[in-house]
Amino acid sequence: GLSHKQARRYMQADLDGLLSDAQRFDLERHLSGCETCRAEFEALSTLTLRLQSEFHEWWDLRQDGPSQNVVTNVRSQTRRIAMSNKIKFGLRALGGVALLVILGFTVNFVVSQLRDHSTAANGTTVPDDTNMPVSLPDAGDPLIAFASAADDGNLDIYTAHADGSGLTNLTKNPAHDVNPFWSPDGKRIAFTSDWDGFMNLYVMNADGSELTQLTNNDQPTANAHHELGVNDQSPWSPDGSKLLFTEWSPDTETWELYFIGVDGQNKTLLTHLTQAYSYPSWVPDGGHVAYIVPESIGGREMARIYVVEINGKNDTNVTALLPEDENLDSWNSTSWTPEGNIRFVAGRVYA
Repeated sequence: GLSHKQARRYMQADLDGLLSDAQRFDLERHLSGCETCRAEFEALSTLTLRLQSEFHEWWDLRQDGPSQNVVTNVRSQTRRIAMSNKIKFGLRALGGVALLVILGFTVNFVVSQLRDHSTAANGTTVPDDTNMPVSLPDAGDPLIAFASAADDGNLDIYTAHADGSGLTNLTKNPAHDVNPFWSPDGKRIAFTSDWDGFMNLYVMNADGSELTQLTNNDQPTANAHHELGVNDQSPWSPDGSKLLFTEWSPDTETWELYFIGVDGQNKTLLTHLTQAYSYPSWVPDGGHVAYIVPESIGGREMARIYVVEINGKNDTNVTALLPEDENLDSWNSTSWTPEGNIRFVAGRVYA
């Protein structure tokens, strides 16, 4: 089945008409069992239909339609753009051929120089079992971490350079390894895996060494699991010492928001509600966490932003002054200024 994050992506794609039949089947199956996602999808669908209706009403009021001058001008510009695109395409094709020729000579020269340099070296070899660290992500040589089933159909964590070179499988195990996130210093990767048969949080070095299991969930994934980096927000605290995650509690049947030290110590409950959390994020000071939850306001389910201290105290609705008829725009993620001010978009909800 789909995760909540995947379901939201599928919902957006469905509204844009980009889902395949198989993807739409997966989405409908998820929505049938997830009341929260179903409510969000209905709200998005209603908003889309309303915007379409308002546009058609506005257009219908323009009885005269566009003037003949406008139509003539548009047709003229269309022909001009089409001709310009043909010329540009031809020039790009010619330039591409020239670039490939130059690139071939350059690669051949570099390879020959490296071969010569290797031959002139002192001949010292590196044992096969040595853990050679991969390049760390930086501005000059960016390294990408991602989950892929490229090797054997099983999801593992990989890294590769931005040009596609240096593809490396870091986990290489039959478990389901997903959701990798770089630490702020680029030296470690956090991810989720059912390595021991249950979905838990893990941390490893950028080369796959020093794997550390942080949580000890012993419930089947269908009944209890963790979500790391919900809605693509980085779970790492600003100083890289803690990870933010959500956990489903089968006892209370609620989602609970936690953080845990990267050494697996000091698992701390921040808050818990009956609804799912969206976009949990660290405040730049590292002492607070923000998240978005739905609230019933004026008979409607409205999204509101809360901020809680990392000791779990002073859980505060920082959007309490929003008018009752205004909702967060499509539950967009929050963003922070370096000074700790929060940015978000809200708009009026129409009946």
